[in-house]
Amino acid sequence: MTQPNIIIFFSDDHGQWALPCYGNTELRTPNLDRLAARGTVFENAFTPIPVCSPARASFFTGLMPSRHGVHDFISARPEFHRRNWLDGLDSLPLMLQRAGYQCGFSGKWHLGNDETPQPGFDYWYSMSGAYPVRHDGAQEISDNGEVAEKPGYLTDNITDGAIRFLKERDRDRPFFLFVAYYATHSPWEGHPDRFVEPYRNASFRDIPEASRIFGDYDVLNLEAPAMTPEAIQEARAQYYGAVTHIDAGLGRVLDEVRREGEEALCVYTSDHGLCLGHHAIWGKGNGTRPANMIEESIRIPMVVARTDGAAPHQRRTELVDHTDLHRTVAAIAAAGAEHSDGQARPGHDFSGLLAGGTSWPKRVQFGEYGPLRMARDDRFKAIVRTDGPAELYDLSAPDAESRNLAGTPEGEPQLRRLANEIHAFFAAPGSGGDKRWKDAESFQFNTMESWKL
Repeated sequence: MTQPNIIIFFSDDHGQWALPCYGNTELRTPNLDRLAARGTVFENAFTPIPVCSPARASFFTGLMPSRHGVHDFISARPEFHRRNWLDGLDSLPLMLQRAGYQCGFSGKWHLGNDETPQPGFDYWYSMSGAYPVRHDGAQEISDNGEVAEKPGYLTDNITDGAIRFLKERDRDRPFFLFVAYYATHSPWEGHPDRFVEPYRNASFRDIPEASRIFGDYDVLNLEAPAMTPEAIQEARAQYYGAVTHIDAGLGRVLDEVRREGEEALCVYTSDHGLCLGHHAIWGKGNGTRPANMIEESIRIPMVVARTDGAAPHQRRTELVDHTDLHRTVAAIAAAGAEHSDGQARPGHDFSGLLAGGTSWPKRVQFGEYGPLRMARDDRFKAIVRTDGPAELYDLSAPDAESRNLAGTPEGEPQLRRLANEIHAFFAAPGSGGDKRWKDAESFQFNTMESWKL
């Protein structure tokens, strides 16, 4: 296929640890298991920022938050929700549309104006972006922007919207379909009982027991259930059920592709990770104060496979993130490397890795969230802040992120080395800039009330 059909399955808050192909021993995801067995599983896939809206913006634009300007999740307040946050930026659907693709969207946008079809998309099926999320029903947004109650389950409705696009699309054009599930986002309740019940007696042995927070963080636990053993067991069962429900939806979409006699390149990923009691945290980067960049918050699943199985099955250890996925999808779609907004992009095309290649330039993964920036290599992780002291962790140590080595004789050289990497990366064209960095702080602290879900 010169220009293959492309489907991106993009879930919400799905931690890498919560999939069998990444070692989870209790979850059941037969469709994702098959996808992983016929394609590439990236073991070191990360989000540039561990919170919803800016992570999505990084995928769609290929830019870091300090360049695309979305620095925290977008509040449902009208002054935030009604703004189109990607205005003026060349996005992936725009690039693919210019390259001849018919682009479809179904699910969660969360980048402003969910009610309005966004530039680059020929088909738009959106569910309401307002919180709190309801998994056992939703508000459906029609083509004219009207909002109405939609019966059924949110994951099923999004899957139905994706299948409708596949049925109605123009067969003479390649397609790009972005399927954006709200699950596995909180609240962890209201998921179909047929998916939740098998996990109600699970041991959840893949979630380490933790009675206290690591390091110098205060736990916010904004998304935690009532902290009784019964409530924790049910919340985890609901989360696991949500994963299996997503897997069923993915299977339905791929069945429709096969029914139509088509093939497609498929990607399964998530905006960021999640703690479900790990380190005593319930949540992601904003589950602590100050915000964190712990592994469970930033590690994401990234599984890439063709439905015809015409690619080597492999597990890759290279560092990749959403900006790299942006660049790769554009390259595979022959959409060109140049963006109409004139901004350089930091991501790298990993299509060569999908074919079994070995060349990969990235040796350090970077991230940011408001007043913090991070650099992580295959052993050490450094975090520098404008709102507190620096952190340095040896990820090879048994206690990993529970011991901050900043200020110690063994830690200071590594901290200086990675801090210099952070400075160089964010000073480079397309990665960051001092003005946007200050804007990032302003945006986060002016919207702290939106953290109270």
